[in-house]
This record gives sequence, C-alpha cells and structure tokens, in this order.
Amino acid sequence: MMTDLASLLIDTLTLGPTRADDRSRLWAGPDLLAMERLIRVEGAGAWLYRRWSEAGTGPAVAAPLHQAIRTTALAELGVALHVESAAAEALEILTRAGFELVLLKGLAYRAAAPSYPYLDARSTSDMDILVAPGEGEHAWQALRDAAFVPIPHPLLPTPREHHHLEGLHSSRGVTIELHTSTSPTRPPEEAWMRLRGSAVRTRWNGMSVFVPSATEMLWHAVEHSLTHGAEGFRLRQFLPAAALLAARAPVDVDQIQHRVTVERLRESHENRLVSSAAIGQWLAMASALAGDDALPLPWSGGNETLWRLLSWRLSLLQRLPIESRLQPYLLEQGTRAEVGLSPRYSTSHRLFGNRARYRAMATLSRLAYGILKPSQKATARAVAPRSLARSIGNP
Repeated sequence: MMTDLASLLIDTLTLGPTRADDRSRLWAGPDLLAMERLIRVEGAGAWLYRRWSEAGTGPAVAAPLHQAIRTTALAELGVALHVESAAAEALEILTRAGFELVLLKGLAYRAAAPSYPYLDARSTSDMDILVAPGEGEHAWQALRDAAFVPIPHPLLPTPREHHHLEGLHSSRGVTIELHTSTSPTRPPEEAWMRLRGSAVRTRWNGMSVFVPSATEMLWHAVEHSLTHGAEGFRLRQFLPAAALLAARAPVDVDQIQHRVTVERLRESHENRLVSSAAIGQWLAMASALAGDDALPLPWSGGNETLWRLLSWRLSLLQRLPIESRLQPYLLEQGTRAEVGLSPRYSTSHRLFGNRARYRAMATLSRLAYGILKPSQKATARAVAPRSLARSIGNP
C-alpha cells in the first residue's frame, strides 16, 4: 500500500519530542519531485531538515530529496543571517537617532528563538520594524540620510494610508519596511500600545531590542497571515504560532479568543472581511502542528483540515506540470473553499488577469475541489502515523 505522504509530512513536522521510529524508512521512497516541490511551495525546508536531524532520520531519506531539502535549508539560513547583519546596521542608525522600535515578524522570531525553539526555522528575507506613532516619516528619512535607497515599484506604489512606509534597500540589498501599525485597519496608537506596551527587552546579536510578547507575536502571526488570503495558509505561516504553542509560551488564550470574535481582519487589496471561522481554522491548524503537549487552544479539527490541504496540493504537484495555467486556480480555490474564505472574485487580482476569466476559472476550480477533495478515510492505512490516527480515530 502507498505511503500517505501528507500524513508523513505532518507527523514529521509536528513539534514536541522527536521519535526515532519506522518513519525513517518511509522517507526513503516518496514521490521525490512532488514532495520537494511541495516543501518549497510551503516554505518549510529549514523546518523539515531540522526535524530530520533531531530524529536521526536524515541518513534514511532518499538521497535526492535529502540533498534538495538540505540545500533549501542552508540557503534559508544564509539569507536569514544576511538579514540579521543588515538589521544590525539599520537598528544602530535608528536607535542612535533616538527612535524607539519594536521588532516584527522574522526579526522578532529570530530574536525570541532562544526562549521559543523553532521560531527561527521560519524563513525571512526582509526587515520589519514598528515605530512609534508619528515617527514613521522621520525614521524613514533618517535611513534615507544614511544612504538607504527607496525600492522602485512603479506598478504598485505604497499608499500613504498603508500600515508601512515605502520600502528601503540597505547597503546590503535587504529590504526594510518601517511599520506605523500592524494592520491596515488598526490605528497606529492602538498597535503601538499593544506591542510596545507588552514588549520584552532582550539581547540579540549584541544589541538590546524589544520583541512583542508571546500573545502579540501569536496574534500578529494570525493577522499577517490572514491578510494574505489563501497564501496565509501555508506551513511557513503556521510555524511561528506552532513554535510558541509547543514551547507553552505565556499566551493569553482568552485574549486571543476575544480577538477572534470581535476583530475585523481583512484580506490585503480586497477589503474583504475574514470570518471568525477562518481565523479559528488557522489557529486550529497551527495548534495541530504544535503537538499533543502544546498550550491548549479552544479550537479543534486542524489536523484533518491541514491534511486535506496538503494532500490536495501534493496531488496537483504530482499530476500537473509546473507551467500549467490551471494549477494556480486549483491551489488557491481549494484552500479558500476548505478554510471558509470567499471565492474572491476581484477586479484587482493581477495574477490571474482579467476579472471575467478569473471568475470562470475560480468557479470551476472551486467546484473541482468540492468533487475531488481528499478523504482521509479512503487513504491507505499502512502508515497510520500519529497525526492520521488522531484525526480518523485509530487506536
């Protein structure tokens, strides 16, 4: 019987104690091309490679797949270290000029990783920094005066009301975005009060920096992911939340639950509200990846949803060529249908061209997912790793 590759991947990535068991042999024979493509699409190369290393699985993995994932992981690490070097330069300029700052996203995760392992397994390629209300333009100009260069972007200029200023390139070619808020819908004063008010000062690369509290890092991971619609439901996006929950970080679960219920998150460029159900799905999937011993959250069913998404994506990568024009529609609409996002019939959707074609192809793709979406109960049970066993009720 065939190995259930989606369950194998979820089971291997799930945080918590690693196990040296018969999963090692299962990594010797997956569909190498499709699995490697899936890991690349999901942005989970460093995460998977680290789990292999900790479990001693690496030597058993089929050599081409092991080499491809190792190369991806090392490349991600190289980029992250380059970003850290550029961040040191930018932070020195801004702190010397008297600006108070809070690290966001990738920088915050890397600075907090000593307390919360695996936070730094998330790839990062730019710098995101929150500045105090009213200080954004001044901080931006301070970097310009230090020879940081605006990024030319004639097709999509950053509007003044956006929650970060126009990006700048450092002397090392790394992009920095100075945020005035954490969301287009959140006033700068509220964002600053939340993140700076609960921030933790820590030493990182010889610098004293502020990182958000565990609660705010978790919520910002949610907020940032959901503004990206279907793209926000990738493994890479779930990793920060999973790492925080797996480490039993001091997350205020009641506060998160309250925000899920009352806050109005919107998808970028669409101005569409994201439902509380979709936010709950996101948190449930992140919680599933955090493992059985993680901080409990009041959402469930994430493992099965994640399995269906990864199985769907893997089947498309196995069956459709990279250049297929249908694949992007199927990938996006399958995700949107599964997690409760709207079909997103938009006039501004640049990736898929004109609105009429997008509507037609999106509708067909959504129908295709409804008919063809994977069923775990029909999956071969020869593997039955812990993730699959939990969701279908195996002992």
